[in-house]
Amino acid sequence: MMILLICGTLLIVLLGTNQQTYAQQWNTDSLAAELKWAKHDTSQTDLMLKISYSLIYNQTIEAEKWARKALTKAEKLQNAKRRAQALNLLGIGKDLVNQIDSAYYYYNLALNQARIAKNKLVLASSLNNLGMLQQKQGYYKEATPYFHEAASLFHEIKNEQMEANVLNNLGLVYYELEQWDKATEYHTAALKIRRRINDLPGIAASLNNLAIIADDKKQYNEAIALLKEAEMIRKKLNDNYGLGIVYTNLAEVYYSLKDYKRVIFYSKKALKARTLSGDNSDKTRNYHQLFTVYLTLNDIVKAKQYLDSSEKLIENQKSLTRLVKLLEAKIEYQKYLKNYKQISAYYAELISLKDSLFKTTLAEKLAENEAKFKLKQSLNLIDELSQENRLMALKAENESNKRKNQLLYSLLIVGALISVFGAIFAHWRYKINVLRKEEEARFQQKIFLETLNAEDKERQRIAMELHDGLGQLLSAALLNIRAISGGGGQEYNHASIENAEKAIKMCIDEMRHTAHNLMPSTLVRKGLIRAIEETIHTINSSEKLKVSLHFNEVPENLSLQVKHTIFRVVQETINNIIKHGNATQIDIGLHSQQDKFIVEIRDNGKNYELKPNTETGGIGLRSIITRITFLKGKLNFSKKGENENVFSLELNLKEV
Repeated sequence: MMILLICGTLLIVLLGTNQQTYAQQWNTDSLAAELKWAKHDTSQTDLMLKISYSLIYNQTIEAEKWARKALTKAEKLQNAKRRAQALNLLGIGKDLVNQIDSAYYYYNLALNQARIAKNKLVLASSLNNLGMLQQKQGYYKEATPYFHEAASLFHEIKNEQMEANVLNNLGLVYYELEQWDKATEYHTAALKIRRRINDLPGIAASLNNLAIIADDKKQYNEAIALLKEAEMIRKKLNDNYGLGIVYTNLAEVYYSLKDYKRVIFYSKKALKARTLSGDNSDKTRNYHQLFTVYLTLNDIVKAKQYLDSSEKLIENQKSLTRLVKLLEAKIEYQKYLKNYKQISAYYAELISLKDSLFKTTLAEKLAENEAKFKLKQSLNLIDELSQENRLMALKAENESNKRKNQLLYSLLIVGALISVFGAIFAHWRYKINVLRKEEEARFQQKIFLETLNAEDKERQRIAMELHDGLGQLLSAALLNIRAISGGGGQEYNHASIENAEKAIKMCIDEMRHTAHNLMPSTLVRKGLIRAIEETIHTINSSEKLKVSLHFNEVPENLSLQVKHTIFRVVQETINNIIKHGNATQIDIGLHSQQDKFIVEIRDNGKNYELKPNTETGGIGLRSIITRITFLKGKLNFSKKGENENVFSLELNLKEV
């Protein structure tokens, strides 16, 4: 696969109607000095925005503080344009530190304010930022409407530089969607504008992107011509980083043409360019190119040399994805040597590494957390029981003292009464202690049995999945490997290797599926909002039920356990509505209010009722109640009229 080059501005903020976003960097100190003398709120707001922009890429936290000050001033002025600019900056700040949900929230607010202001430049930049956020997360179809509207607005206000950048982004999106004709159309349009305004880096980037498409369409001569032109521009700019990309892509094209001499020539030129630019991270691509071509040429010594160079560089980088590529290359090398024992070992290592990438170990952590929770529950209840008993004993002692004071008038009677009462009290306290210990023992036994039952059920479920799924696939792989070790013809062994590979790959898919059931990968990689949106998208695709989501800023300091709980609450509630409610509309709201986080789910179903405070619900509902109890949250279900049901969850952010 050739290297895609993104030449659009990754993050955009526009601070004036006549300024281009890429043009000016302000001096922070001079702006701060100017701010001290500014008398009007409008001037102060603009200066705060400029200070925030000047700091946003290097001192992100400080930049966010200035953006919030500017937002406060803009609110006072009731100026939608400046509100949009401040919100855009806050979105960029969150985007830079990969806080996706918050960035999405601020970009959307900025977009709304820009529409209110009817400022086309600010509106276009907000749309482009939202599009790039979607593109960054792999939501290519969702990104296209933002880019189309942004490109139209930039064209309307004659901002050709930004129009070309957005058209370039559209080309990249359609390439990822494998709509090559559309990708070519937009890259060609971007190239035309860039040639007109003589944007040399942009021209080289567009040529590179068009070459990638030509290579995929097997139009190799066209791809080479485009890359040669890009090479001339990069040389003119003395851009070694760009030359490294161009030479790597040329090597890819010549490998497709089986011109191995040129593959070696351009791969080595790419390595030299990357050394000059200080770009060591992508040298692994060129090492792999050289390893592959020398292995194809049966030059095993040089192939091993470049494989070792790649391994040394990847070990220093500590990148799991590149370690996967390295292991795949090692497997190819051992196939060439017909070292089937080592192939098997590398496959096992590859499975383990891919397992790490998909975080299947989260299952063990969840089981451990559940056990800790149940233990903590039992200890808390035992403490409450002990405290109640202590209060009862204290009350009894107070009563005893009162009686003693009343009986002091008669020594004879006092002695007799004290003796009798002492014996009775001692016997009573003894019985209380015995009963308390018996109650504690029964409660601990109940908790222990419930914990064992839960663990046994989970182990049984996982064991069945492993036995029925992975066990059978691994058995098939083992039979094929035994067939190899048992001899046979070369064609027979080759078929056995392929069958073993297929079985092992199916094992990997099965492990990924099991991991997703234990912990949704989208929740781990992309956050709470995206995980819920994917669930909603799946339901809405049936066109039988319409589910909508409304949210404001999601706190970034929520733990994975809390996010997982919220996700399961939403998921289980939707399942119950579908199963029992006959609803056609579900509205989900996620809201932060001071120290509280509220989840509210409304539907128009009828003839059902959820009772989250009882133990009559199914396993899923009881699991949710257990999780929420641990987080000290509040659950409530109410009916508002015949056709409106409301399920709500409230979490105290200080507690979680």
